[in-house]
Amino acid sequence: MNKSLEGVRGTAALLVVAYHMGGDFNAPHALDGGYLAVDLFFVLSGFVICAAYANHINDGADLRNFMVRRFGRLYPAYIVSTFAYFALLNLVSTPLRGEHVAPTSGELAAILTLTQSFPMFGHFVGSPVTWSISSEFYVYVLFGALCLALRGRARVLAFAVLSAIGLAVAIYQSLIVHSCITRGACLNGAFDFGYARCLTGFFAGALVANYRHHASVVAFTRPLTQMLAFALAVAVICSAGRATAFAAPVAFAVLVASLSSDSGPIARLFTLRPFQMLGAGSYALYLAHDIFRPYLDYLAPHAATAATRLALAGAFLAISFVSAYLLHVAVENPFRARFHAWTPRRAPVATA
Repeated sequence: MNKSLEGVRGTAALLVVAYHMGGDFNAPHALDGGYLAVDLFFVLSGFVICAAYANHINDGADLRNFMVRRFGRLYPAYIVSTFAYFALLNLVSTPLRGEHVAPTSGELAAILTLTQSFPMFGHFVGSPVTWSISSEFYVYVLFGALCLALRGRARVLAFAVLSAIGLAVAIYQSLIVHSCITRGACLNGAFDFGYARCLTGFFAGALVANYRHHASVVAFTRPLTQMLAFALAVAVICSAGRATAFAAPVAFAVLVASLSSDSGPIARLFTLRPFQMLGAGSYALYLAHDIFRPYLDYLAPHAATAATRLALAGAFLAISFVSAYLLHVAVENPFRARFHAWTPRRAPVATA
């Protein structure tokens, strides 16, 4: 298990929370690029999944076991948090607006089949952050099929082509569809072009994993190079979503490459206990905080004083962390173990 990447994952989850809070509290513009932490998730996922499974999907049974484990990793916590989101949303919406909020039959079908990230609705379906879960699950399907069908250079070429195609589509969406040069938030496709972002980051991470023992990747793990890679990743995130956001998948791939040996000054930083605790519960935190965002979005404009805003922010963080802990220990961990028990141990488990 690469502990430093686990710590990076936890930091990315916290950055997403800070980004969502920033919109309600007029946070510094440095947080405007916080949404790019999702692209860091994708790169991390590609690296970890490829390192763990790429050479262990050799037949249909291996592919089935891989997908069962990925489903068990994502779906239970996802579906519990989604229905909790609707339940709490109605606690806000019904008393305040006199309306009941529920998904349509088509939206419910998309939620249940994890297809809400495909451009069918023109808006977020379910808990807004779950577009990325939907995208990642079907990228897992594609990854597994490629590993089964291709070997050697053909597989590496497919990874590179898919990453490049995803980036090209995401750039087109940002520049042409969303006019991000004037409006900001480049590379911020979600329910429309989010799948392209996931393709880009995931297969960029997979490429790094494929060459993690090669001299060209090992060179990034040197202390100075590692610090420069970390500085580059921070600079991209702090660019406030301008055109430099298009460099995010590459910058994050370089960061992951620099941490791939789990040694060096930045790696040691992310192995500290607070980062490890964040990493262990990162998925649950990512899901749980979004359950309570409707409350935050409603209450924040009414917080007139700095003390009130600080208290509201503290309450939101506290309830998000407590809920994430409960989701992690009561749903995520036990169901992951159960799904693993249902599959023969023909492949190692991704742990980072």
